[in-house]
Amino acid sequence: MTDQERLAHDLAAVLRAQGLGGSATGGGVHWRVDLTTPGRAMRVHCFWYGASHGLLLGMNPANARARPRPTGNARFGPEYAATLREGAATVAEGRTGDAGEVVACARAWLAGCSRDELAVAAPFVDRLGRFMRAVAGRIDPRLGWELGGDPSYELWVHGEGRSCELKPNGEEPSCQFRIGQATVAFTPRLEDVGDATSAWLLERTPLSALPSRVPRASLEPHAEVLESDPARWHWLHMRERIADADDVLAELRPLHERLAASPIATRFFTYSSLNRLCFSASSHFPWVDPGLPPIAPAGDGRYGVGRDVLQLDDALARIEARLAGFPIPPFSGSAYHLEQRVLGVRLKALGSPLEPVLAPRGAWFDVVVPALGSTRRCLVTPRNDWTGQVRERAHLELIDGASTVSASWPSWDDAVAAVRCFCEDDAPLDEVLRAPGVEVQRRPA
Repeated sequence: MTDQERLAHDLAAVLRAQGLGGSATGGGVHWRVDLTTPGRAMRVHCFWYGASHGLLLGMNPANARARPRPTGNARFGPEYAATLREGAATVAEGRTGDAGEVVACARAWLAGCSRDELAVAAPFVDRLGRFMRAVAGRIDPRLGWELGGDPSYELWVHGEGRSCELKPNGEEPSCQFRIGQATVAFTPRLEDVGDATSAWLLERTPLSALPSRVPRASLEPHAEVLESDPARWHWLHMRERIADADDVLAELRPLHERLAASPIATRFFTYSSLNRLCFSASSHFPWVDPGLPPIAPAGDGRYGVGRDVLQLDDALARIEARLAGFPIPPFSGSAYHLEQRVLGVRLKALGSPLEPVLAPRGAWFDVVVPALGSTRRCLVTPRNDWTGQVRERAHLELIDGASTVSASWPSWDDAVAAVRCFCEDDAPLDEVLRAPGVEVQRRPA
């Protein structure tokens, strides 16, 4: 029996003994306890942090050209992640290492307590959410913000081409200052949230002046190069990264030094996937790299370029040839920026007055086509997926008030026609979805 399974069964037994019900289900290391009452439910995922609790999970910060940041104190032992639902809606979440707190939460929630009342009965529930909402209350109301959920509760504040990402960090939040998707400055403790976010996003304080305006703010290496020359900014970071003997790309150093001197290669951007070096036309994730080969060390001074194993000179020539023939010129941004630009050109060529825009959403974007004279809008999924492969079908979300429909079309031309029909002609939704080959994933609620 795994530690996770033992925790789930022990918790379920305590809950049943107190007349609250509860059943443990799962498999492997994924175990949970579910409780239900008419109209309400509670699910508790049971975790155990052992020898691997200090592992760095998630995206490699080196791919974002940012210094790794502390991720909080490493845990050891049990952790219970509770999700409280009312009907189909998630009302609150929280984590604790104390099974007794979970029992108190279950008793209060199933008895009908509100989220505010849970702050007294089970303080661990929504603790970080309460803290970050209080932080958001200190932000200038002219700025829009959005708050993420469990486990990070990151608070995003967006301005034109800039943003701040705030995270819980003791008594005050930490803050990453961004230009586009790139972190250019960081402070581990932001005391005057209102002044700092206003300085960066409303006053547009120059990057060089930010440390004098925001106490403890430090600039990222080479940040001053980003706005004037993104490719040079990238390769300055990559030279430092490849010099690190502990980096996953260290074995590629001889080839990388040749690439860093190549006029063709240095127009593009790179990232790592495991121990492979990958090229992209975009400076940030989601990458734009369909058809570009990954490069991996093959031993004895050879390199794997795609499926071929080549000596250094041949590997360099092969990479440069593939890059020189790549149909998408390198650019600062991600797949979302490319999709917005391509879609805008296509609509204009068809004589449409519709104009796609980029709507920030946390660290990412949505490509949105607003309707003319109504609140309708379409969200367009970039044509290359998260793995860099080109999607066979075109995906849209059609939004009209509270109703959202996700659907796909056989081709991008078909999807563009649907966007025009929905947002330009104000056609009924059923008419838009009757086009040949449409596959609907989600109907209006």
